[in-house]
Amino acid sequence: MENRKLNTIEAAQYLGLKPATLEIWRCLGKGPAYLRLGRRVLYEVADLEAYATARKIHTRDSVR
Repeated sequence: MENRKLNTIEAAQYLGLKPATLEIWRCLGKGPAYLRLGRRVLYEVADLEAYATARKIHTRDSVR
């Protein structure tokens, strides 16, 4: 199955962030995994999902 790839603007929208946030995170070596193909930067949707899921915070009420 082919994994859909998003550019920085699309990935930022997907995560509810500004594109500049992803750009800064890339410079700092943070954020979700990405592909660099020449000058293009692409994010796989599965990597964005994994990144978001890894940051999920459970509260006392959410585990009931």
